[in-house]
Amino acid sequence: MAGLLDQDQVESLVGCVLTFLQSELDYPLLWIAKYDANQSELIGLSGGLPHADSTAFSQRYPVLPGDLFDQALLTRNPIEVMNLQEEGRVGKWQKLAQRFDIQGAILYPIQYRKECVGLLLLGSAHWGRNPRTEESTLLSLVTHSLGAAFNRLSQQETVEPVSTPSQPLAHLINQMNVLTDWDERVNVVLRAAQQAIDPTFTGLYWLDFEENSCVLKVSYQPGQGSRLNRARPIRAQVQMAEIEPFCQALSLGQMVSVSESQGSMNAKVPLRLMQQTKSRSFLCAPIMGNGQLLGFLSVEGKEPRVWQDQEKNFIKAAAQLMGLSAVAPAGDNPVHISSQTQTLMGQFTQLMVESKDWPKTLKKLSEHLCRHLQTQRLLLLSQDEHTGGFRLEYQYHSPKLRPLLESLHPLSDVDRRMLERNIGAIALSDLEEDLRFLAWRESLISQGLRSLLVCRTVANSSTPQTILILGNHRTRTWKPKEIEFLQEFAQTLGTFEQKQRDHILQQAQLKQYDLAHKGLQTLLKIEDPTQLITSGIELITHIFDGPLAAGVLWIPGHNQGKIVSYHATSPEFAISDSEPIQLDQDPLFTQLLHSLDQRPNPSESTLEISAKNIAPETRIWLNGPGVAQVFVIPLQSPDSPTPLGAIILGTSETFRYKTTELKLIHTLVQQLGSRYRYLRETNLLQRQWMSLESLTWYKNRFLETNLSQLADLQSPEALSQAESIETQRDSHHEAITSLTTLLKTEDWQLSLAQDSIPLASILRRCMEQIEPLVQSRQLWTQIHNLTSNTTLTGTSNKLELVLYELLVAACQRSKPGDRIDIWCRLINAKWVELSITDHGELSPKFIQDFQTAKTRDLLLPSLLDKGPGRHLNACQSIIELLGGRMEIAQLEDERILSRLTLPQQMKGNRPN
Repeated sequence: MAGLLDQDQVESLVGCVLTFLQSELDYPLLWIAKYDANQSELIGLSGGLPHADSTAFSQRYPVLPGDLFDQALLTRNPIEVMNLQEEGRVGKWQKLAQRFDIQGAILYPIQYRKECVGLLLLGSAHWGRNPRTEESTLLSLVTHSLGAAFNRLSQQETVEPVSTPSQPLAHLINQMNVLTDWDERVNVVLRAAQQAIDPTFTGLYWLDFEENSCVLKVSYQPGQGSRLNRARPIRAQVQMAEIEPFCQALSLGQMVSVSESQGSMNAKVPLRLMQQTKSRSFLCAPIMGNGQLLGFLSVEGKEPRVWQDQEKNFIKAAAQLMGLSAVAPAGDNPVHISSQTQTLMGQFTQLMVESKDWPKTLKKLSEHLCRHLQTQRLLLLSQDEHTGGFRLEYQYHSPKLRPLLESLHPLSDVDRRMLERNIGAIALSDLEEDLRFLAWRESLISQGLRSLLVCRTVANSSTPQTILILGNHRTRTWKPKEIEFLQEFAQTLGTFEQKQRDHILQQAQLKQYDLAHKGLQTLLKIEDPTQLITSGIELITHIFDGPLAAGVLWIPGHNQGKIVSYHATSPEFAISDSEPIQLDQDPLFTQLLHSLDQRPNPSESTLEISAKNIAPETRIWLNGPGVAQVFVIPLQSPDSPTPLGAIILGTSETFRYKTTELKLIHTLVQQLGSRYRYLRETNLLQRQWMSLESLTWYKNRFLETNLSQLADLQSPEALSQAESIETQRDSHHEAITSLTTLLKTEDWQLSLAQDSIPLASILRRCMEQIEPLVQSRQLWTQIHNLTSNTTLTGTSNKLELVLYELLVAACQRSKPGDRIDIWCRLINAKWVELSITDHGELSPKFIQDFQTAKTRDLLLPSLLDKGPGRHLNACQSIIELLGGRMEIAQLEDERILSRLTLPQQMKGNRPN
């Protein structure tokens, strides 16, 4: 590598590099070329390939927009080609690769600082021969050193006195500055070109877009003097369709030369023109006006000729001078817009201004525009901000054609920058030949399109968000006035279309806000916490129609969460909700809880995870293959940072939440979190209150019963009975033990210690306890359908006191002589029913308050707040703790029914 600095000739420098690369790398094909930015060509310097013709390495190869050479030079990054024989974007090198049996290749730009000065091509006989890391490092070092050497040699070169047309060009520029008449300028340019290059004749060709033809307007031959040849003894006129590839090359700013010894051509030869002018050598440069091809300046010869670089530069500069002051000869300027076109544009604008139904207006505009420009299709594309692809927002087509079915892929960086920089419309005459918009070519051609006009609808935007396309099903050379008309139409349409889009977006947002407001009003009426989350998931799905929404709940301090509700639009978004989620083992929730510790604000703690980053532990339940992205929003209220759950949202490749939608979802989830926490806290306080109510009632009733027994043991009647002292002592001890147990085990909550006892024993003891009350009120009691083998397992003393309370209430509301019946019914092997009926009077309001005890407004007065109602409400709470149900109702015969439905195996755990 040190030898590169010692070389003072390009040939020896390149030979040194080739020898070094052949010794270090295993690539049979090596080719080094310098890049001529002015001519957009790669000039072959030398190369190496066993048994190959060396002339292939010294030719000139055009660099066309969008091809791989252009991409490598533009991006300054290497490009790997899997199979050079199948790559159509490398020009002649595709056929050379087929001839030399080369497959895998690398295009390595040679650069000095940030400028590409050449290119290194390496080829292998194997498919997809990618360089190893050490090879890439070596190539980078070689190319940068070679670029520096190229720069050093170019600065050391002495300018030899060669015959160049620089003086005639300077003189021409001075004359052009003085002249103002178009014809005089044409005369001066043609004469200067003839004198500087000395061809058979010099010509000015003009494109007549009305007639779709190319005409030799003016020519200049030796011996004409200063007179313009307006009689045009050399005549030439062809249809533009016959030289369409030639016109396409010129419209891209390329020069076309014919009869060079190296055989280099930038486009297909205009044979029809050369046949008419009987030329065997041909060199031309495009004349551009307002970015469009107006014509071209040519020098032609009757004999073959090698065109020198100085001659090409002169013709190119002369054509550019003509383009700066281009006015069509004879007054037929093709860029001029007719009054008919201006009238039509005014009508289009008026339709947009007066539109009441935008879809109908857009269809009418499309129909008139396609008819006016004689095209078969109109497409409106919008760019997806996430994928970069283009969606079909609207399309119009001729009645006999079918609509396009596919959206379009993201553009390459080259095409994207071209579209961003180009304010006007871009014309593509033949999609199969044009290298622009390659990402769209296959899709559009497969659906019948062959030529396009592409234009942005918003000129002052740096990104091509919305694009208007006119399409033909045949190749077509677009006229400048058509291109300019579409540009004006597209920008006018873009203004109104943007307003319409903003209006539609605003209406959609208002609808979403309205649905959210109404939905929240409904949610605030729900009293069940789990049902609240289920309804919240349904509301989010209804408003935004996302592919997946789920609610996960957990209890603070516990490591298990449960999916209580989810909605998926299709099976590919479904999740598994059968098993609980281990929060401390699931990375999704550990990350969420950790972020909440760092940022308690819910909007800042929302997780956004792509599908590829979802951990296997999370995939156990979040296993829908269609999910592309996941949002995890904590379920918490603004007043408390502790989350009680999370809302999971899933997106797909075709569905994304907008920023405004995510903000609204955050608001909804925040309201859900506040309401859910309120319901959980309220339910907890109510349970604790009812637990204390039940405990207070039970203690009071238990103390009352036991103290009554102690008092009975001390009464004169009990002392006069012939009971032994031991029996009285045992009774005293049993009562005191019960009171001690009550004080130790049931301090703040009821104990549900289980025992097994026959139902008959419980009823017998209850009847013994109420016997004094029955006797004093002269009532009749009877037990029906009692079987001796019915045994209950549970807290018998609690059940006994509840039955006692119900019997006491029945006795107190019954009149003397009334009957009280106790009905026993075995429902099945697991359940038993105890019913008490009496003929007493009970307020309907009391029955209603009792039946609605769970949902009543605690701030409103109720008959359950005091007296027997409060006692019975406590009894109902105890029966529910045991797993049963208690009811009070009035029968059709006006009897009062008190019913207990009990499991034979009652619950025995202590309440939380």
